[in-house]
Amino acid sequence: VLFRSLHPKIIHPSELSESKRTRLNLCSWRPKYYVSIESWSLNRCDHVVYYTCELGIQKDDYVLIYLFDQRYSSLSKLDKSLGPKSSIINFPRKKLFKNTDINFVRNRFIKLQKYMVGISRIPELWENRTFKSLFHVEEILHDLT
Repeated sequence: VLFRSLHPKIIHPSELSESKRTRLNLCSWRPKYYVSIESWSLNRCDHVVYYTCELGIQKDDYVLIYLFDQRYSSLSKLDKSLGPKSSIINFPRKKLFKNTDINFVRNRFIKLQKYMVGISRIPELWENRTFKSLFHVEEILHDLT
């Protein structure tokens, strides 16, 4: 996991997309949060795809935005750790060969975006050990206090 933003970007909720604002408003946890996949990049030397994930956490009247680069395998571990709770949300299947093909990566990216929106509805996500590890939740919460 690459922690891309050591210092969060701080914005007003009105600057978020309608989808992110809605997820933030519907979140029942404190602090309110959302998670999404924003983009992807291909490291051609290592034949590895990184997905840029965004964690937005509301603090007072602002949203702190943290970015992380995750590999498919890390997101797959998160899916497995959620167990039956995530079964209603389709996690993109693993592909052994040609998994860095541009069209394949684009399609997987779209499916991962939908997946992240779906798991954001799981009430226990914020307490999930794998989620906390992937998104450095404990460190972030410590910095927020």
